[in-house]
Amino acid sequence: MNTVPVSELDDETYLARANCEYPDYYSDRVGDLTVRFKVRYESEREDWIQAMILAGLGCSFMPEYLPLFPGIKTRALVEPEIFREVSLLTVRGRRFTLVLETFVRTVKAYNWGAGV
Repeated sequence: MNTVPVSELDDETYLARANCEYPDYYSDRVGDLTVRFKVRYESEREDWIQAMILAGLGCSFMPEYLPLFPGIKTRALVEPEIFREVSLLTVRGRRFTLVLETFVRTVKAYNWGAGV
């Protein structure tokens, strides 16, 4: 599959990322779709979760741009699609340091819709 409907993951063995900030957001997006995972292991260590994936011990949800171990295969989740909104806020009239000015200019120039 090029993309994976969330319903296809029902009853899959899941390796939980303990610091994942998305469980509540995900629950809200999925709504009444019932998907149950068999949580096999939970860790704060991304590298441990990735090593277990490579060993064939289960699957996990990972951010799109998280550095991954070679050999890990990824697919986009669909139905529902999971995405993140990014905002940049500054104080009007406040002078930026050179570093902050460069950061703000880079964020404004980035094509945030390219992956959509």
